[in-house]
Amino acid sequence: ETANQVKALTAYYKMYVNKNRDRDREIERLEREYRSEQSHAESVLYSKKARKSGYRILGLEVVGGSIVFIAFVAMFLVLLSIQRNVKLLRDLSNQDKS
Repeated sequence: ETANQVKALTAYYKMYVNKNRDRDREIERLEREYRSEQSHAESVLYSKKARKSGYRILGLEVVGGSIVFIAFVAMFLVLLSIQRNVKLLRDLSNQDKS
C-alpha cells in the first residue's frame, strides 16, 4: 500500500507540475498578446499625434500668412489714401496760388 501511495503522490505531483507549467505558459502568452496590442495602440496614438501636429503647424502657417496678407492690403490702402490726400493738397495749393 505504501508503494501505491508513493505512485499516487508522484502522479499527483507530476500532474500538479504540468498544470502549473501550462498555466505559466498561458500567462506568458497572454502577457505577450497584451504587450503586442499595447505597442500597436501606442504606435496608432503616436501617428495620430504626429498628424495633429502637422495640422497644427499648417494652421499656424495659414494664420501667419493671412496676417501678412492683411498687413499688405492695409499698407496698400494706406498708400492709396496718402496719394489721394497729396493730390488734394496739391490741387488746393495750386488754387491758392492762382
